[in-house]
Amino acid sequence: MSDHEIILDSMSIELPEAQILARQLDDALRGKRVKSATLRDYARLQRIGFLNRDLKDYERLVSGGIVGVISSGNSILVKLDNGMNLYIAPEYGGTILYHAGGADASKFHLRLDFTDQSALTVRLTSMGLIRAASDDELNR
Repeated sequence: MSDHEIILDSMSIELPEAQILARQLDDALRGKRVKSATLRDYARLQRIGFLNRDLKDYERLVSGGIVGVISSGNSILVKLDNGMNLYIAPEYGGTILYHAGGADASKFHLRLDFTDQSALTVRLTSMGLIRAASDDELNR
């Protein structure tokens, strides 16, 4: 993948796009270990429930290794080996970028940096969800 590979930059995501996106993310992210999680420009999204109420939930992604990415309907589930999950549902628009060289990105709501210097950024452009949840919390 190139340094700024656009995986999703869409007005809306439906089942076929989610399946393609999950395969691309699985290829790019499987085996990577999360070094850090950074949130930016999140206050409005958090207030309306598009992000976790407790921002410390995203810290629980740190040190987790990505074991796989699947689609569930029009949503994406990133499964980590530490019992955590990143649930991404850019229902009415979003941008998900994979940065192979860890390039600086200025527009994101969530950025995951990996130990190999690559990164993933997620930005909602309309309604959607970026949720960090344990296996137990995800099943509630």
